[in-house]
Amino acid sequence: MADVNLENAVHLLRDRLGARYKGPEETGRDDMVHALQSGLGYSHQEARETVDALVVSGTLRYQRDSTGEVPNPVVPVAAGTGGSTSGIASGGVDYWKIGEDTDESSGRTGQVQPA
Repeated sequence: MADVNLENAVHLLRDRLGARYKGPEETGRDDMVHALQSGLGYSHQEARETVDALVVSGTLRYQRDSTGEVPNPVVPVAAGTGGSTSGIASGGVDYWKIGEDTDESSGRTGQVQPA
């Protein structure tokens, strides 16, 4: 793999796709590869290897629906309609988590409540 800055890759992915990218695992991988190719000029192979390295490092994590239910499928939009649902699930909870957790909904511990 060429000299790749993983931190720059994560920043680009978060900027383009967000911290949580809903949808099927392979669609998300493909979209991340395309984002790295267009945003950082990586070759297809470099982008794939970067995504793989981020998965191995734990910086990219695919979270599956823990209920065991099948999430709603991604519905393609007809070409020329101006809309795009690429990688966006219409109700499923499977998603890619990109980068460090910054989700405040998980709550903060140890905070003192003002009197």
